[in-house]
Amino acid sequence: AIAGMMVAPTVYLDPNMMAGILLYAFAAALVGGIDSPGGAVLGGFIVGVLENLLGAYVIGNELKLAFALVLIIGVLVIRPSGLFGKIHVTRV
Repeated sequence: AIAGMMVAPTVYLDPNMMAGILLYAFAAALVGGIDSPGGAVLGGFIVGVLENLLGAYVIGNELKLAFALVLIIGVLVIRPSGLFGKIHVTRV
């Protein structure tokens, strides 16, 4: 707690500090599959590599966060269960 009080004036804490990291984590979990822990780890690698390669060579550093949003929408449209997610079918 004391270390947090001493670093707070230099870091300028705000409530939305981890929003970008949370968005990347959510994109990785969706790519790999929400119900598959191994798939989520593999999704994290996929999101990280694609984000860095596209950010460096194609879209630039300013749109790296927008890439994660486009990836989330793309995965939800094409394959909502993710790469390693299970498809649950219920019959009525």
